[in-house]
Amino acid sequence: MKKFFVLLGALALVISWAGAGLAESDTDTHSVVININEVADLDLDNTGDIIFTIEGTGTGGDAFEVSENVHTKYLQYTSIVPSDNEKRKITVVAGGGADDVPAWATLNVDAGTVAGDGSGDLGTAQGIIDLGDATAGEAKDVVTGIGSGYTGTTESSDGVPLDYTLEIDEYDEVYSGSNYTIDVVYTLTQAE
Repeated sequence: MKKFFVLLGALALVISWAGAGLAESDTDTHSVVININEVADLDLDNTGDIIFTIEGTGTGGDAFEVSENVHTKYLQYTSIVPSDNEKRKITVVAGGGADDVPAWATLNVDAGTVAGDGSGDLGTAQGIIDLGDATAGEAKDVVTGIGSGYTGTTESSDGVPLDYTLEIDEYDEVYSGSNYTIDVVYTLTQAE
């Protein structure tokens, strides 16, 4: 009988160890947190000056002309808005610095369709803007309806192409030795 109780005790011990090993488990968790900050970044593909030169053609009787009449830069931006109902826009103001656009000229910027490697809700370019009308305090819209997205950063190909042109409207007001430096300022801001 003593052997029976020893055998029964050993069997109970083996069963309790086996049961304890099978019933034992453990779990642990952690969270993944995604924080999204509001972003409004704006750059030009390069900040070099645009230079227009007015000169003669070399033939008497020809109207003087603007050499290299088209200059292109790319407006690049990144935007994260608070919600789909909130949009941004890019505005431009010319002048307010050293000089305004002279009265004898028309200085235009043509904001073309967004191009390049970007993605998202990049808005709509507004086409040709007369910078003479975009004087200090009277900003003009360049791109509207911008949501969350980015244009890309490749120089001379990503973003909104900005083609600048200068036309002479009143030839009798153009004087040699005159120089004009017109500050052109772009702003990425909340749309009204």
